[in-house]
Amino acid sequence: MLLSVVAPVYNEAGSLPGFHQRLLAALELLGQGERAGENGICEGGAEGIGEAVDWEIVYVDDGSADASAARICEMAADDARVRLVALTRNFGKEAAIAAGLSAARGQATVVLDSDGQHPPELIGQMLDAWWAGAKVVVGVRDANPTAGLLARVSSGAFYRLFAMLGGPAGITPGGTDFCLLDASARDAFARFSERGRLTRGIIQSLGFERAEVHFTAQARIAGKPTYSRSQLARLARDSVTSSSSTPLRFPAMIGTLLAAVAFVTGLAVLIQQVILGDPLGWDFTGTAMLGLLITFLTGLILVGMGIMSLYLAAIHREVVGRPLYLVDQDRSIGL
Repeated sequence: MLLSVVAPVYNEAGSLPGFHQRLLAALELLGQGERAGENGICEGGAEGIGEAVDWEIVYVDDGSADASAARICEMAADDARVRLVALTRNFGKEAAIAAGLSAARGQATVVLDSDGQHPPELIGQMLDAWWAGAKVVVGVRDANPTAGLLARVSSGAFYRLFAMLGGPAGITPGGTDFCLLDASARDAFARFSERGRLTRGIIQSLGFERAEVHFTAQARIAGKPTYSRSQLARLARDSVTSSSSTPLRFPAMIGTLLAAVAFVTGLAVLIQQVILGDPLGWDFTGTAMLGLLITFLTGLILVGMGIMSLYLAAIHREVVGRPLYLVDQDRSIGL
């Protein structure tokens, strides 16, 4: 069988040599009919395990400004099984993954980061689950010792918020883009055309039989993360607006609650000040109450308009219909 490995690359010239050697070592074991797991190398097991695996590596250069593309070209010159999909500019990781999946040819396709944080040694375990019948195998990060407290807290908050807002049912906290897709799942993934996307959310929504492989994130081989906090926040925002309409109902729900609170408060003030003669000494003036009410309602209206603006921007992005990515055929290798 043919296994495709898709690795998006953005300014990873320092990481690529070390990552490529680790990936080759893991794939060579598969080519010998063996698999590498957390407990070492073993053979046998479920049906299909032990079958020799041919493979290809599809690197997707997402408009890198460093020598990443040159490094990949050197690897491709040494091994014809290494291919390069060169995008014309930086379209973002989600688009790069889509480009790599579109170029993959294998019966199964593994997606993993090229910075070394996703352990290629677990590809064998993913194949075990695939041979056992799973169409989708997701890598779930149990821990990330290299991440700071803010990153861990924000990651957990994102998954809780995503679940609350009605994102894909059952999306696993700690789920990553490190995954294996059967060819049928990969073809189904290609039918999703939205621009504001979260790859792991789309994969979850496919509905195919699924398995999980758990791992602890490893340190980057070299360099610093290419995703800034603002980019991660933008990804989270776009993911929510593309997968859930729940935020659009927030202004109506808040307005209903405020109407109830305003009615009860107004009734209390009427009884306390007008009927009972202000025995509690609240001394509310009509001007003060009106000013507070106007300020509060203005803020509520602006919040509602802001939420609707996010969705209008998402609609505009989809209606314009620009390509998710563009491939530079002249710089690509093996297409």
